[in-house]
Amino acid sequence: MSLRIHRRGARFALDLVLALLVALCAGAAASAAPHTPPLPKVAGPIPVSADSPIYGAEDTPGATSSVKLKEHGYVEEEFFLSGKANTYRYDENWNRQLKQAEVGYTTRLVVRRPRDPSSFSGNVQFECAHPSLGHTSHWDAVKRYVVRHHDIYVSLLCGADALQRKTANSAAPTAAHDILKWFDPQRYAAIVWPGDDGVRWDVIAQAGALLKSKDPANPLAGYRVERTYAAGWSFTGSLWRTYVNEGFHEEYRMPEGSPIFDGYLQGISSSSVGGGYNPLSDDNVLPLGNPRRVTRTVDVPVIELFSENEAITNLGPQAPDSDDPASRHRLYEVPARTHSAGPLPGTTGAMMQLRARGHAAAQAVAEGRCAPVGSDVPMGGIVIATMANMDAWVRQGTPPPHAARMKVDLQTKTGVKDRYGNSEGGVRSAQLDVPLAKYGDYVDPACSPAAPVAANPFHFLRVWRVPLSRAELRALYKDEADYLQRFKARLERMVADRWLLQPEADEQLEAAKANAKAAFAEP
Repeated sequence: MSLRIHRRGARFALDLVLALLVALCAGAAASAAPHTPPLPKVAGPIPVSADSPIYGAEDTPGATSSVKLKEHGYVEEEFFLSGKANTYRYDENWNRQLKQAEVGYTTRLVVRRPRDPSSFSGNVQFECAHPSLGHTSHWDAVKRYVVRHHDIYVSLLCGADALQRKTANSAAPTAAHDILKWFDPQRYAAIVWPGDDGVRWDVIAQAGALLKSKDPANPLAGYRVERTYAAGWSFTGSLWRTYVNEGFHEEYRMPEGSPIFDGYLQGISSSSVGGGYNPLSDDNVLPLGNPRRVTRTVDVPVIELFSENEAITNLGPQAPDSDDPASRHRLYEVPARTHSAGPLPGTTGAMMQLRARGHAAAQAVAEGRCAPVGSDVPMGGIVIATMANMDAWVRQGTPPPHAARMKVDLQTKTGVKDRYGNSEGGVRSAQLDVPLAKYGDYVDPACSPAAPVAANPFHFLRVWRVPLSRAELRALYKDEADYLQRFKARLERMVADRWLLQPEADEQLEAAKANAKAAFAEP
């Protein structure tokens, strides 16, 4: 059996050569000298009423995942940004070049900010809305951290993708810009997103520069913006890889030369697969095997955070972990989680709004008998700690922890399993190291016949939580108290090693108590 078990010493020479190759290719990606992008015009905040709510409003009635912004002293507002942006294409050597100059656009920006500017942390969490229904996975993952840390969160409409655009003329469109007009044609009449999504790169830079500017029209005017962290998941994780690798990070700067974005989180997006790199425009995408696909390191931290779904496909060349201020980088792989940022359980405001208006994509799916239970490995908690670690890396120069790569059988492209059927290596969690369950594409033996499961159109790895047998539990633990003592000690180690913050560790312990009560109950 061939295994991928990475050790820093064994890979040093390869990583060094790779880093040099990527650096050489980077020169071809940047097509212009560093400069400040033009700032867009701002309209808003757009008035809100019972008949004209913000699409995706956090405090939508029935949104069970809401953090109740008003209770946390937060304000939610919506703005429209208008400007002109270039589009780009590849030349015959796959270098970026201008395609069309000054394409007009009007897009939207949603802001969630502390009502009191004096309580603001100085950090902005910046996310592009996903092409599908405008979902905001990063907000769902870090919202608890944002409100307790007093960050500002913004989401920018950054266009669609080829798959979502196919639904434009249907009764239930899914592309992010189309769903706005479907939801409220009057409120969103001003939105004009061009037919070529390649405008997004300039639009992102313009919006980011606006939020750090002293322009009186800045939606964050009056707030002391010190750092802006860009994050995305799946398609939008790939978006940030493309933005950095194609040279936009260096090309677009603030007037004094500082970066627009102070760090990047590229979530659940493997550079080794086709979808790990966004098309530069609607023409074509950088092909697999092109060395410029490998995640670049720049003058701010770049962190890649994958689930097991991406770890088993992330088999190509990788940028090495680095603490060098000129090329800070981490690569994390989290076993026993599939393609997800680990959001809070429950229903979001956008899904409640779409469900209320009968949108097909938001209707509840009936669960079959013995429906599988999803993984409880705390991806969301790891995301929160990662963002806190990124901030410490930028502000204090404190490097985040390193993690081994997940062990992968290169022949079968599956995780190497321990005796309980759980994948080895990667970012370890208490759920794996002090197990009550095994995680994978398993069927609960108590179900006969096998439970029906939801369709899997994108072929993401299935990861269900299946409790260990009583015999397995007896072999591992003396009793419920013994298990909880070990689990608590493992959580304490995770907090000390900065893989979890204390509030998320406390939440995990409470969940473990409930799981343990069920697991050790007398039959």
